[in-house]
Amino acid sequence: MTITCGIDWAGSHHDVALVDGTGKLVAKRRISDDAEGLRRLLDLLTEAGDTAGDPIPVPVEAARGLLISCLRATGRAVYSINSMAVARYRERHRVARAKSDHADAMALANILRTDADVHRPLPADSGLPKLTRSAKCRVRPPRGLGRGRALGTPLTARWRTAPRDR
Repeated sequence: MTITCGIDWAGSHHDVALVDGTGKLVAKRRISDDAEGLRRLLDLLTEAGDTAGDPIPVPVEAARGLLISCLRATGRAVYSINSMAVARYRERHRVARAKSDHADAMALANILRTDADVHRPLPADSGLPKLTRSAKCRVRPPRGLGRGRALGTPLTARWRTAPRDR
């Protein structure tokens, strides 16, 4: 039995829906956006048959945040699905126009269940963005030294008067 997990992203909580190969809801849960929420999600996935050798894929609307980074670190495939695609899928399968977080989580799971071949999982983290970000912070000139204001600032005056090693 193939299980797909959809996560609808929100600010302080996330709605999770697990569906089987026929689209039937297997489990649903609302989790918090913290370590406890991640633990509850991983427990839910394990109960549904998630293993290290065969992890359950997870489609999300917003591929950002600590929860997504932790899910990617587990080695599972995480898919970022465009929010407009979710809205169009919802319109095709529901008459009511009201938005429901639980229904969006189910829609995400069903989108990947039916159309997995047209979606690509997010690439693995390379660590390069973190290095680049920290390098930028280290080489950024102090405030006031940019664009034509470098001369005459107290810092450059100290540089000019500092003794040089020759």
